[in-house]
Amino acid sequence: MQDLIFYVAPYGTRGAVRDAANKNNITAPELTRGVSVRLRMRLFADRWSAQPYPIESFSGIAWWAWLMDDDWDRGTLSKITSDGANITVRSVEETVDGSTGTFTEVQIPLLDMDTEILRAWLGREPVKGGLAGELIGYDVDGDPVFVLQIENFSVRNRIIPASGWSASHNSGSLGPDLFYHEIE
Repeated sequence: MQDLIFYVAPYGTRGAVRDAANKNNITAPELTRGVSVRLRMRLFADRWSAQPYPIESFSGIAWWAWLMDDDWDRGTLSKITSDGANITVRSVEETVDGSTGTFTEVQIPLLDMDTEILRAWLGREPVKGGLAGELIGYDVDGDPVFVLQIENFSVRNRIIPASGWSASHNSGSLGPDLFYHEIE
């Protein structure tokens, strides 16, 4: 599983993707179709400081959801959804440019990155942007008590035949005896 670390400064229900020092806006991560990924979203307390989002504010959240779509239409299925039961929140330390900081990190596993909906949306484009992600925290009654929307994610397409590919190997390692063959 690929790990993508990125930093977000929330302001209201919107979040801006920022650099690790929370000084500048940067581009949202690019995902890859067919490659499972763990988004590791590190939250700042606000847009103006490098202080971590207060992790204790999530104490009333019983479960999480993460959805990604481009049409803001509740009547359509999302392009990408998370394994909500496995979204976790933790405090992490990281050293950036010689300075160690603490971050509140939300880990979001995206296991199914090759859905029919995502393939249809991508079509034959090498990369497509404009996806928004929405993190929702629900209380024990099922009411949303935390919402954070982040815009402008992109997804890179893959070069594989419609029938798919599989990898076979003889030695149990990804060494020189690895070969690919088309699935029939």
